Amino acid sequence: MLEEVGLQVFWPRGAYYAMADISDLTAEDDASFALRLVREARVAAVPGSSFFSRREQGRRLLRFCFCKTDQTLDEAAGRLRKWAARGA
Repeated sequence: MLEEVGLQVFWPRGAYYAMADISDLTAEDDASFALRLVREARVAAVPGSSFFSRREQGRRLLRFCFCKTDQTLDEAAGRLRKWAARGA
């Protein structure tokens, strides 16, 4: 679903989260885009810059957690699809 809406996802090999590059969707920084995603799609993600000692290295990344119930993940997927269809 993350790739479906235009994010480039870096899939983990054993974690419960995935980092995604937002470059193809926006010129905004990670924190601004994360806030917009919450406001417009009602889906939360963590700004990637919060995981780097040099914050600029994570400026184009968001971290999505998927240690949620299938119902919660399905709801988030639906919200992201609707948001993307509106022209995010």
